[in-house]
Amino acid sequence: TGLPVNLCGKPPSDLESTGLPVNLCGKPQDSKQERSSGLPVPIQSVHHRAEECLRVERLYEGYLRRERRAAERLRAMEERAIPDDFDFRAVRGISHEAAERLSDVRPATVGQAARVPGVRPPDVALVAIMVHAHTHRERRLETTP
Repeated sequence: TGLPVNLCGKPPSDLESTGLPVNLCGKPQDSKQERSSGLPVPIQSVHHRAEECLRVERLYEGYLRRERRAAERLRAMEERAIPDDFDFRAVRGISHEAAERLSDVRPATVGQAARVPGVRPPDVALVAIMVHAHTHRERRLETTP
């Protein structure tokens, strides 16, 4: 029912649909090299594809790790609660329109604030920073005798 994928989970390229052996990057493989190893061609092909997949994963490992961390930070920011008494008009740097819309809508989380029409990503970033500061300030006041 789904689309066919190669070993790295990518849709097959036009070259793969021709039936010619190709590696994971969609490049034709050297069939002479496969025949000279002594392994049956299908096993050799899977072996080369697995090697290519590992090579690509190693090549992009740092990038993928950084992107996963960014996604985690975004997920955490998405779930960060906005206090009921938060004053959006007091956030310096956000547009007047964003402050008005956020004050009218009163989103419960930073993620909801990001989805309010008329609120730009820089406005959301400033709100997230101020929510974080507001939360830490209240915690300090609670612990101070």
